[in-house]
Amino acid sequence: FPSHDTSQMERRVRQTIDTICGQNFQYFPSKTLTYEGYNNRTIYLGIRLNSFTEVLENTDDITAQVSIPHDSKYYIQRDAQTIATLTTKSQLVKPRFDNDYVYAIKGNWGWYHVPSNVTDAAGLMIADWMNDDTVYTKHGVTAASRDTHSLEYADTALNGTGNLEADVLLMDYTVYRDWE
Repeated sequence: FPSHDTSQMERRVRQTIDTICGQNFQYFPSKTLTYEGYNNRTIYLGIRLNSFTEVLENTDDITAQVSIPHDSKYYIQRDAQTIATLTTKSQLVKPRFDNDYVYAIKGNWGWYHVPSNVTDAAGLMIADWMNDDTVYTKHGVTAASRDTHSLEYADTALNGTGNLEADVLLMDYTVYRDWE
């Protein structure tokens, strides 16, 4: 970075963290996003949904029939419903997000604030990039020799930010998608 241009460095750090975590840490209040149903009880949103005010199935309001699962804010689910039948028994129905429908979800998306671990990781990365005298072990180097200047890296060295301490801080915010 020429003369340590901090705005360019911040932008690069933010892009690196967003790429590694598989998400960004912005906040989008009262925004509507649309999704197609795939005949599942859930829809993967691709972005964190904090709360919603309206969910439409094509033009029908189904807000009362959906929820955000407790284990992940990256999904929305159809809630099980008990319906009356012609007999004296009720039946539990697990509705789905149907194939031929479009679902519009209006809500508050993203992060209300950048988590402190993410901010701390960004600080470590900026300090590394501003200081050319970083400790090799922070970057996954397992062996170094001076003779011909060779370095050996751990298998995981290229899977993160280049700073193992920053990678540990970002672990809890990395989104992994289990493809169905």
